[in-house]
Amino acid sequence: MYNFVRLNKENIGLAFSCTRDHSLWGSDYHQKSNKFLIDNLNYRIYGIGAVHDMNPIGHALLVDAKGPISPVDSKNGLYLHCIYISPNHRNREIGTSLLEEIEKEAKNEKKDAIFLSAIGMHWMSRGFFEKNGFTTVNEDDLDATLMKSFSSSVEYRIIKDVPKHQPKTNQLVINHNPLCPLMLYRYSMLAKMASEEIEGIEIMQNTIEDTSEMKTQMSYGVYFNNLPILVNEKQIADSVAMIKSLVIKI
Repeated sequence: MYNFVRLNKENIGLAFSCTRDHSLWGSDYHQKSNKFLIDNLNYRIYGIGAVHDMNPIGHALLVDAKGPISPVDSKNGLYLHCIYISPNHRNREIGTSLLEEIEKEAKNEKKDAIFLSAIGMHWMSRGFFEKNGFTTVNEDDLDATLMKSFSSSVEYRIIKDVPKHQPKTNQLVINHNPLCPLMLYRYSMLAKMASEEIEGIEIMQNTIEDTSEMKTQMSYGVYFNNLPILVNEKQIADSVAMIKSLVIKI
């Protein structure tokens, strides 16, 4: 049997069950994400862990729907940053049960809606959420914003006024996501491989540690010559090859 637990400072380690499946448990990336969670709990970060036989097998992280962490601004909404189930425990309806637990927590907190971002086919699978009652409220070239409401009237705004960095020619800009140790690892490996294999590029890495010090909206991703670069954990070499093909000869 599995059960769900609300995460706090005492059991925050359950928040990143994904690190066990990627040999990153206790790693620097894991510790950085744990520290970010603990340091910013006053921001209203909600965490739920899925546990089986005393072992973490999944988790979900949510924040109040407001900047600078959430890309959706809603007075009484939540933004689902991620939901994860260990591969060994998938296809058992645990993800659906965890989502139901999230919705129960949202209703207990008197929230009007849950928002999330689905990127491509794999990050926050769009089909899974649509099957569970979420609808698309905004869509562009890179991602889609989905919502499930518990009220007849939900006010919200998609935050599009994200500050744009003006890169130099052949500059690789990496905006790290402190709430995801897998992304911290993936982007760090990309930076390392790019620096070793591509000549004549400059790499700038941006990391957030304290939301109280942020004056602009948080954004994360990889950009080269101002073009977005998708980074798949199993195909980092392909991302490096893409960057290499975009180098402008001066």
